[in-house]
Amino acid sequence: MKERHHLELAEFFLLDHLSRDNLSPGEIAVEMEIPAHAVSRKLDTLERLGFMTRTLDPEDSRRRVLSITSEGRYALEDARATLHREVKPLLAVLTSQQLEKVTHHLERIAHREEA
Repeated sequence: MKERHHLELAEFFLLDHLSRDNLSPGEIAVEMEIPAHAVSRKLDTLERLGFMTRTLDPEDSRRRVLSITSEGRYALEDARATLHREVKPLLAVLTSQQLEKVTHHLERIAHREEA
């Protein structure tokens, strides 16, 4: 993942969250059940790669608005395709509910390594 897409697994999951929701860094930390400082470090990396931007919320200057860039969307879709191709055969034995649980735990594992 890192070699081909310039993304660690934790960064992939974070970028995936950014693509679906307009959340603050603190909200992402709560949703993903990881420390806020780990989210902040990964956001720094994603921003350096040009995959996301941070701007001040026009309605609340204490809040940052996180936005995925077109480069970020492309990297995310390309990484999803790679994961789908490589992992799908291994996970085919799981139900959708089991797969959701596995994905949730993989997110926690990926970010715990960064904490």
